[in-house]
Amino acid sequence: MKSFVDLNLSNAALRQKSLSLGYSEASTLQVATLPPKTNQNAKGDVVESTNVELLISACKRHNSVFTFINPLLCNDFYKGTALLEIAREKEKVFEIPLRFLLRSPNRSKLMFQLRIFLKNCLKRKIPFIFTTRALTEFDLKSPREIIAISQQLGLTYEQAAASLSYGSGEE
Repeated sequence: MKSFVDLNLSNAALRQKSLSLGYSEASTLQVATLPPKTNQNAKGDVVESTNVELLISACKRHNSVFTFINPLLCNDFYKGTALLEIAREKEKVFEIPLRFLLRSPNRSKLMFQLRIFLKNCLKRKIPFIFTTRALTEFDLKSPREIIAISQQLGLTYEQAAASLSYGSGEE
């Protein structure tokens, strides 16, 4: 049986609830938002920004310590290939936080954009992982629910399951 991981709970107090939903591991990652409001050398496990150029330059830096990139805050994250190519070159993983999708006022538009983005990731063999980014108990989704949502975004069952287990959806 595949073991599923929720890598980015926004609320560490939800860890036990997440484990009871079927995850084998649940953790909280440090998120660095660009541009940083206080520290110009922002560090974290995840980097995010509303500006795709800032994400690209963060990936290019030699001393970047983050592993995951959340592209969903950028308006045109699904267009163009520059971010995809630098992520592949620097071996970064895209984080797809479902809370952003489920709470979006333009959910259908974001789903359309995510379908295009994930298709491009698969085509270029760029890894991605789905996380809940849960703030409340109602934001938590079981692995089965996330797989179902992922399939609505155009992934096969195998790709969706892989994207929940330190995976990449490459299978």
